Amino acid sequence: MWVAIGLVAFLVGGAAMAGVMLLRDGNGDGADKNAKADAKANAPASSASPAAPGPAAPDSPSPAASGSAATPPAGQPPKGYMRMTSPEGFSLAVPEVWHRENKGSGQIDYAGSTGPGHLRIGIVPSGGTASYDHFLEMEKVVSRQEGYQRLQMTRNTFRGRPGALWEWTWKEKNGEVMHALNQAYVDEAGTEYAIMFAERERLYPDARNVFDTALTFWWVGPYDFD
Repeated sequence: MWVAIGLVAFLVGGAAMAGVMLLRDGNGDGADKNAKADAKANAPASSASPAAPGPAAPDSPSPAASGSAATPPAGQPPKGYMRMTSPEGFSLAVPEVWHRENKGSGQIDYAGSTGPGHLRIGIVPSGGTASYDHFLEMEKVVSRQEGYQRLQMTRNTFRGRPGALWEWTWKEKNGEVMHALNQAYVDEAGTEYAIMFAERERLYPDARNVFDTALTFWWVGPYDFD
C-alpha cells in the first residue's frame, strides 16, 4: 500500500524530487492545508538562491548521528540560515532566501527561486513499516533513474527514534548529475517523517550543509526558540 512519491513524474521524466519521498496509496487525507496556514508559514523569498549556502554550525553532527537524544535543538542556526515553523507541527532551519511551498499529499518543500536544490519534508502514517524497509521498497522505483547509484542506506537513530539514512546519485536528461540524501524516522505516534535534500553533484560538499543544518535544527512539537 506504499508507493514512492513522484512515481508518475519519474516515469515521464521528472527531476530531482522524483521517487524520493513518502506517500500512502489512497486519497491523501489531511494533505491539503488551507492557504491561510501556508501564508503564515511562508518566509519572504529572495530573487535568487545562494550559489553555495553558508557554513553549517561548527558542532553540527553527521546525519547518521543527528538528534540521537530526544531533546529540542539548542542554540541558533548559523549565519545565512533561519528557522521555519510549519503548521504541520515541525520546525527546521533553511537558507534565509528559501521559501516554503505546500505540495499536497503530506509534502512540504523549501527551496530558493533558482536552481533545482531543495528540501522536501514528507509526513505519512508509517503503517508499521520501518523506515529502512520503506526505503528498500522505494528504491525499486528510484533505481530506474538513469545512472542511479546507491551511496549508502543504513539504519540509524534520529531524535531518539529508529530511522534510516539513504544517499544516492543519478543523472538528469540534461546530463547534470544530482545528489540526494533522505533521513526518515517513525515517531512515537506512528507517523513517519522524511527529510530529503537534493542538489547538483557539482555543488557538493558545500551544498551538504543545507541537509546537515536542517537535521541539526529539526524538531516536532512545541518549542520555545528563545
